[in-house]
Amino acid sequence: LAQSPKPHLGDDIFLCEGEVAILTADSVPPGASFHWNTGAKTQSIQAVSEGDYSVTANTFNSDFNIVCHGKDTVHVTSVPMPEIDFDVSDSSGCAPLVIRITNHSIPDNSTCKWTIYDGHGVMVQTSTLREPTFSLENSGKYSLTLTITTPYGCQDSLYRWNYFNVDDQPIAEFLADPDISMMSENDGEVKFINYADPYMFSIGSHFQWDFGDGETDTTNFSNTTHTYSQWGDYNVTLSITTPSGC
Repeated sequence: LAQSPKPHLGDDIFLCEGEVAILTADSVPPGASFHWNTGAKTQSIQAVSEGDYSVTANTFNSDFNIVCHGKDTVHVTSVPMPEIDFDVSDSSGCAPLVIRITNHSIPDNSTCKWTIYDGHGVMVQTSTLREPTFSLENSGKYSLTLTITTPYGCQDSLYRWNYFNVDDQPIAEFLADPDISMMSENDGEVKFINYADPYMFSIGSHFQWDFGDGETDTTNFSNTTHTYSQWGDYNVTLSITTPSGC
């Protein structure tokens, strides 16, 4: 008496292009022999292409004069890998840098995972939207990763190193001393004290004082003094522009 084998290969398989599936004839008594339509004679084989894969399992009694057979077939369908392609609205600019992404990746019903890393490799933002918008508040360089998974489980990733460059946004701030100048006491002289970060000057930023009376000053960054010839109200502006245009 020999036990009849019932090899089981499982459900049909979707195989991502370039990948390998392992097919194993399960639920087979010990000592069975195998024969695949590929010519293999092992219990497991590798499937690398689309098609029908069949296995026949044979079992024998102790005298090897009774042979029992069992067969199963599985169909392997080859499916494409995702193709990753996207555009960004800006890859460099002043903080905060707002980034809007247009995703051209296919298939368009894939799931997406976006990850942004700072210059130290620390994750700072993520999104699972197909076309997310990010806002980078701090200056520095940032990298971007997109991982796409198709409905069949095929996955691919694209990593863009130092893809975003965010520059410091200068902050112009100053005080007037005195804030109300009397022509009779100060002869129209006002001292302007600059509280802007000196770092902006050290990196070659352009600055300009506009005193509101038609006169300007581009030579005195820290503090400057201006004398008004007539009494009145004046709008004074300090403008700072970094080498990157912030």
